[in-house]
Amino acid sequence: LERNNLKIPMIDRDLGAFRTKSDNINILSSDFGSIDGDVVSIYHNGKLIVNKYTLKRAAKIFNIPLKDGFNKIEIVATDEGRLRPNTGNFKIFDDLEQTFISDFWYLAKGAKVYALIIKEK
Repeated sequence: LERNNLKIPMIDRDLGAFRTKSDNINILSSDFGSIDGDVVSIYHNGKLIVNKYTLKRAAKIFNIPLKDGFNKIEIVATDEGRLRPNTGNFKIFDDLEQTFISDFWYLAKGAKVYALIIKEK
């Protein structure tokens, strides 16, 4: 797919809403396609917390402290690298080892995936 340079539509993807009692949410990220410079940024409640991280084959975990109540998490494909699209592998889980989503994503530059995490007391 990457080598054919297909036109990938820029479509945002809503992952849904999830509840947790955990103090943190974790995002494991890696590039499952060709290592070509795919870049993502991560936002928490509209605030940039990971700026232009270049995905690698080895997974990296970002730990995000949650506020009580609603927490909007957004992962934005900042760059597609040399080959389209941005091929990110992401797993979102909490400190209690509950996995909310684990998937391989093909994202066009500027597209985002987002989820609402509700931290319960």
